[in-house]
Amino acid sequence: MKHISEEKMIDYLETGKISKADETHLSSCKDCQNLRQELQEMLRLMAESPQEETPEHIRWSIDAAIKEEKGNSGNGSHLGWLQIAASIAILLIGYWLGKSNSGNEQQIAELQNQVQELREVTLTSALRTHSASERILAVNQIGETPIKSSDRLIKTLIETVNTDESSNVRYEAIQALEKFSGNKLVRDELVQSLELQDDPLIQIALIRLLVDAKEKSAVESLKKMLESDQVIPEVKQQAETAIKILI
Repeated sequence: MKHISEEKMIDYLETGKISKADETHLSSCKDCQNLRQELQEMLRLMAESPQEETPEHIRWSIDAAIKEEKGNSGNGSHLGWLQIAASIAILLIGYWLGKSNSGNEQQIAELQNQVQELREVTLTSALRTHSASERILAVNQIGETPIKSSDRLIKTLIETVNTDESSNVRYEAIQALEKFSGNKLVRDELVQSLELQDDPLIQIALIRLLVDAKEKSAVESLKKMLESDQVIPEVKQQAETAIKILI
C-alpha cells in the first residue's frame, strides 16, 4: 500500500478523521508513524507562534513561499506540503522575532528555538523520503544552512550514512556532517561507520573527513581495512596514508 500523504496526515491530525485502510497502514508503517510525529511537532510549533493578525507584506511573502515550494517540489513530491508548512511558519515566526527585538530576551530566545526546530523537523523528514533526489537535496540544505548542531539532526545524518540505499545520498550526508566534526560523538560514530561501509567512494570520503578532523581513534579501523580482502587497493592506499598522518 502507498504511504499516507502529508495532506491526508495533516487532515487526520486536525480533524481526527482517517479511513480504515489508512488507519491499518499507519499502525504498521514506521515511515508514516515518523511522518505523523514530525507533523505533530510542526503543528505544535505553529500553534505556539504569536496569534496576532499577520501584516499584508507577510501574507504576500507566504503566498510567494507557497508558489516557490510547489514549483520546487512538483506535484508528486513527498515533501511538498511539509516544506510549505515550514516556510509559512518560519516566515511568521521570523516576523514576530523581528517585532520582538525590543521585547524581553526570553521571548526572543523562544522564537529563535522555534525557527531552529522547524528547520530540523523539515530536514529530518526529508531524509526519510523515498526519493533519493529529495534526500540529497535535504542533505545539501543542511550543509548550506547556518543551522546549529542538534542530537536529532546529527542522529538522522549518521543514520543516513549507515543505512541509506543510495551511495550518493550517503556521500552527501558525510559532507554535511563535516560541519559537525568538532563534536566528539560525530567523530566516534563515523569511525564505527568506517567498518560498515563497502563502497569505495564512501570509504574514501570517511577517511578524508577523519583525517581532517585529526581523529586518532580511527587508526585501528584503518588498519583493519589494510588487512581486509574486501577493500580495493585504491582505498587501502588512502587508509595507509591516513594512518601515517594520524599516528
